[in-house]
Amino acid sequence: MKKLGLYVHVPFCVSKCAYCDFLSFACIAKQDDYLKKLKDEIFYWGEKLKGEYSVDTIFVGGGTPSVLPHGAISDVLSVVRKCFSVDCDCEITVEANPDSLTDDKIAEYADSCTRISVGVQSTCDDTLKILSRPHTAE
Repeated sequence: MKKLGLYVHVPFCVSKCAYCDFLSFACIAKQDDYLKKLKDEIFYWGEKLKGEYSVDTIFVGGGTPSVLPHGAISDVLSVVRKCFSVDCDCEITVEANPDSLTDDKIAEYADSCTRISVGVQSTCDDTLKILSRPHTAE
């Protein structure tokens, strides 16, 4: 069986950073619609590639995946597991920003992922302001 790495894009952010070139929107109004379509796409590709690949890496990036409500990331990952053969030692990373991480989300990611990649571009408030980051050093 061939190996497959999956990238799951979450295009939502609290605000659009001045330096960001990724497809992302400072809007969280369409999250439910997007998540439904994302899961439909995972089902489609899981069926199309059935039995050909095993997944050894999953990267959930964006945007800011941690702006999704508690439970959304683990729900998407459970759909991936239903649709694909996921290696037992699959490396699963989710991107997060300090301003949208909560204790519940940290616990969720700890249960469903192997790594949380936290976007801390600086611990200097002046630099964070220049970068239009929504959080502070605190």
